[in-house]
Amino acid sequence: MAPPDLVMYYSDDTPAWNELEISARGTRVRAVLNGVVVRDWDGTGVLDARRVASNGGFWAVSTSKIGCASGP
Repeated sequence: MAPPDLVMYYSDDTPAWNELEISARGTRVRAVLNGVVVRDWDGTGVLDARRVASNGGFWAVSTSKIGCASGP
């Protein structure tokens, strides 16, 4: 569930830009959207250095507009 103070902009809004900051330090991953923390996750047991080093892998970010042309 999104935090109640989260504001997200669509391309036809003013401003039409969202600011997304993703940081990963050790096993902690944090996402901040327009100044509001939307995810703060401790990946201990999943992102441990020994486990990740042996498996390798990539991080990917994907976004899309949900809904139809007439609105979200």
